[in-house]
Amino acid sequence: MNKTETTILAEVSPETAVQLAHMPPVNYKIGSDTLGDLYLLPPIRYPNGRFYLKLGGNTPADHFLPTLADLRRWFASRSHPYEAVLQAALRELMPNTDFLSWQFKPCVVCYTPHGKPFIGAVDERIFLATGGNGGSAHPSDAIGKLAADLVINGRWSSSLDPTLFQIIYA
Repeated sequence: MNKTETTILAEVSPETAVQLAHMPPVNYKIGSDTLGDLYLLPPIRYPNGRFYLKLGGNTPADHFLPTLADLRRWFASRSHPYEAVLQAALRELMPNTDFLSWQFKPCVVCYTPHGKPFIGAVDERIFLATGGNGGSAHPSDAIGKLAADLVINGRWSSSLDPTLFQIIYA
């Protein structure tokens, strides 16, 4: 099951990125009418060489995407009615930070039946790592490492039980 997630990228200078380099990822639960369950990632250098903080949150406009056509429409969207709300929230969380630019980025939360990511081999050449269940922003590096180790080693090399991440086919 897939649900839209409203996210923005807030560009910061390289100097600000250095100052915020040890900032932890943040989860912030708020129960307003316009925004809830924020997450904020520290600055990340993107392929264009610029640094961005990523802020995401649930809005009343978020909705489930039952079809591939719905997913395609969502990822083709270029704006969102709650962008300004997210920008205001980030400015409130970080009032002394100068933001150079803002970008809306459509995102999707994928939910799995067991509530954990699917990490596994589909066959000997195709591997799958998906289904963050709305909480993968923080452990994304660890999830990626589990998946990469599986691809590189051809076997599960973690002490975690691989059945926790078993792919379930519909």
